[in-house]
Amino acid sequence: MNNIFRKIFSNDKIIVNNYYLPSRGLFYPIDLEICLERASIENKIKYNYSVNNTDIENLIPTVTEILEEYINFNEKWFKFDMIISIDILFLFIELIKHSDRKKVFFDEMEFDKDTFNYFNYNQFDAIYDDNKRVYIFDEWEFKLPSIGIYKSLLNFQFLSKARGEEHLLNEDVSLIYFLKNEFLLNYKQIVNLIECYKDLEINERNLLSNKSNIFSSSSIYEITDGFRKVVIEPNMFLDIWV
Repeated sequence: MNNIFRKIFSNDKIIVNNYYLPSRGLFYPIDLEICLERASIENKIKYNYSVNNTDIENLIPTVTEILEEYINFNEKWFKFDMIISIDILFLFIELIKHSDRKKVFFDEMEFDKDTFNYFNYNQFDAIYDDNKRVYIFDEWEFKLPSIGIYKSLLNFQFLSKARGEEHLLNEDVSLIYFLKNEFLLNYKQIVNLIECYKDLEINERNLLSNKSNIFSSSSIYEITDGFRKVVIEPNMFLDIWV
């Protein structure tokens, strides 16, 4: 098995090399260690019961619930909701590989750091602040949203429909990329973000929207062997943990 991605801590725990996560670890504290323990057979059963063809939308909630049970950090103040959202599925795949001592394939192609097609962060090296662990665009501090923000948006979507305020779902939420130390938002706070965005000058709105659109492609999971590419869709996670 290819263990280059992972630093072995013990038979039951591994320490993730943050550089090989989709976010490249750019938005985490430089000394943060993300540790994964081996998952139980009960959680494998739970995953296969919860994620199926008729309920694929339950993928992320199920993954986060299972992953949260087997992940810990060397920094006690760092919480699960602070994990960058695009890293979650990658970490989950690593959890499967560690727990079952096996490789994971999508469309007959192995998923690992050598096949994963990473977003090109190097194009923004000149504006990266290594101390703050953010990019700075015209004094706006940019970082990818956390899984806590992702869950907040899912809840916002549900509540907007329940309250008959579906029109809010068409509003621009680019400001989620420019939150400094917020990792969870309630309904009112997201509405405030929408209103704050509307109050910005047009040039600022264009800046924020443009940068968030550029980085949105970092959430695409794609692997390649040099000859063909496989874009990993949610329904392809149905049979990876059997």
